[in-house]
Amino acid sequence: MTPEPTPNRPPSLGGYLIPNVLSATRLVLAFAFPWLPLAARGPVALVAGLTDLLDGYLSRAWHATSAFGRLLDPIADKAFVLAVLVTLLSDGSLTWPALALLALRDLTVLAGAAWLALRRDWAAFGRMEPRWLGKAATNALFVYLCLLLFGVPYSDWFFPVAAGLSALAAADYARLLPGVASPRR
Repeated sequence: MTPEPTPNRPPSLGGYLIPNVLSATRLVLAFAFPWLPLAARGPVALVAGLTDLLDGYLSRAWHATSAFGRLLDPIADKAFVLAVLVTLLSDGSLTWPALALLALRDLTVLAGAAWLALRRDWAAFGRMEPRWLGKAATNALFVYLCLLLFGVPYSDWFFPVAAGLSALAAADYARLLPGVASPRR
């Protein structure tokens, strides 16, 4: 068991390494997902969702957050979700309108990041903190995707929950974006 870090003692290398390895695992799973056999897709999505929960929990519990981890985690999330959504779209399990609703939050964040990059407002990226609504949308999306991939009967009842949280999180991020942008000189 890793001892609790104190202000005088930083976390061990494992305290930083384990959460980042979990995020990196999700990134590897994203690239592998489209080529997995159908029977493996549900379990892999479940593992990816659990790594998402576990990496954040461990980094906070061990007081071992890092700039690299804060960058890697959302990239791994977005890459995995994109791989699953595109795979489901290509095999006909998901329609374009459903994909747009489920990805609304991520599309909003991407548009906001592009706007900040075009403004060359690099400092604003550090001021854009994860929001609880965004985390809820991510968790609901993972639940919906797992239900769909495991072939749970009537899993479509959860679609409005995932899509609704995605829309609410998109609106929340869109509302915050002007506040994080640096004033133009």
